[in-house]
Amino acid sequence: MGMTVGDVDCDVNGPKRSCSPKAAEIIFMPSNESNFRLAACNDDDIVTINGQRIVARTGHFPLKNRDVCSVGARVFVFVDDNCLA
Repeated sequence: MGMTVGDVDCDVNGPKRSCSPKAAEIIFMPSNESNFRLAACNDDDIVTINGQRIVARTGHFPLKNRDVCSVGARVFVFVDDNCLA
């Protein structure tokens, strides 16, 4: 991830080196539970989903519409537009 959306810069000016360039990934993996999954790419970076810290060894977690995620100093709400009415 780690990119802007249109003209919006998501950098929240967190501490330098608060997370590595590849701290987490979101992958498309449809299941009965959700269409997307979040995984930490290592055990050193701080990656959370709904306040629960995840690390690489715990695998992929299902992402549901409106889940609150953080990667380092960045916090975002996951939106699955297939769930929007």
